[in-house]
Amino acid sequence: MGRSALVTVIAGLLAATAALAPVQAPAQAAPQAQDTPKLVPDQDVEINYRVNRPDEPAFNRRVRWSAASALERADGPGSSVVIVDHKSNYETLLRSDTHSYLKLEVPKGTALYPDPDLQRTAGGQATVAGLSCTDWNWTGPADGRSRSICVTDSGVLLRVAVNGQTVILAKSVHFRKMKPAIFDIPNNYVPSLAPDGPGG
Repeated sequence: MGRSALVTVIAGLLAATAALAPVQAPAQAAPQAQDTPKLVPDQDVEINYRVNRPDEPAFNRRVRWSAASALERADGPGSSVVIVDHKSNYETLLRSDTHSYLKLEVPKGTALYPDPDLQRTAGGQATVAGLSCTDWNWTGPADGRSRSICVTDSGVLLRVAVNGQTVILAKSVHFRKMKPAIFDIPNNYVPSLAPDGPGG
């Protein structure tokens, strides 16, 4: 896989989580009311999404969370796998074709970690995949497009919409304990020293 192709893959993976923000340290005192959505689940969970972005074929994505470690693993489309550490702001792209991995720092202010001062407004309630969630709305500071996410009180993202069009929708949610090993880099994978990676 060449540099430009890999960048395209990474950009596509980041786009599906463009509504997320960095993990914030726990508050010392409980707030009077929730004024910002919780974006990391407070218990282990598996979510199966349907992703339908404009001008791209729709695809399924399986996302699993380790709540205690703030680790997220996203499988799909196809054989692509990304593991995101929401505490360190690093993501690891696993490449099954070369049995290699690429670890990237994702600075705040990018698609995966938007401006922590971004203001979101709580909207109405909805039911998605059998769970109740709250819509949080804002306007993108760069492109002026309206965005909304529907998140449960426990931090499970169920829906993402851009300009009123749903682009990510949870189809099923299963709360169960995740094995720590699924968030590890496989032992037979080697680090990519460049975007092309070993044997690329």
